[in-house]
Amino acid sequence: MDARLTAAVALAALLPATSLAGTLDSAVLQVLQSPSGWKHDRTLDDGLVVSTKAAAGTVAYRGELPLADNVDPDLLWKKINDIEGHPKVAGKLAEATIFLREGNTLEYFQVMHAPTLMPGSQRYWFAHTELENTVASNPDHRRRCWSGLPPGDAAEQRKGVQSRHPRAIEVAMTHGCWELQTRGAKVWLVYTTVSDPGGSVPAAVARSLVSHTLPENMRAFTRVARR
Repeated sequence: MDARLTAAVALAALLPATSLAGTLDSAVLQVLQSPSGWKHDRTLDDGLVVSTKAAAGTVAYRGELPLADNVDPDLLWKKINDIEGHPKVAGKLAEATIFLREGNTLEYFQVMHAPTLMPGSQRYWFAHTELENTVASNPDHRRRCWSGLPPGDAAEQRKGVQSRHPRAIEVAMTHGCWELQTRGAKVWLVYTTVSDPGGSVPAAVARSLVSHTLPENMRAFTRVARR
């Protein structure tokens, strides 16, 4: 970790515990959580099912993966919710910092590494996330959803990211949920997301990137959660 990043993380840890500014966008998340409207896209060799549906003016993606017997669900859930540890899991991340916390509600930012051949494609996002270890009184259903923070929130943290990554672009929209669900004898990892990368990325290219990175992210977390 370089000196600038070390200083930024230290500053974030010392910030006063002001009120959380963001909220979950219930309208978008209700669309993502609804079982209706999803269309099967493909099923991969490890049983991961990818589906799509229209949401928030673009295409949402949903991945459902039955966990192998050598994956520890509790460790997997811990890794998913260790937001600041995500760069160690997903090598595409350069930074991940929580700057506000109230119980199971957090606000954070994450920054992607700049692609080697496409430096103008570097992206970052600021988000509000809420963790439920028991969904609707069901201990076999755990969920953490997020929505992007409004542009005016976390101004100081945004300035810090922009100073360290002057060519990075903030994503225009991000919403989604990580879930663990028990279905019969199997535990399933479910990852649902809808996003707009902003900038000049064509919509078809953006959809293709999400379509491929969704399985990559899910598999990355299951790899680090093996017993």
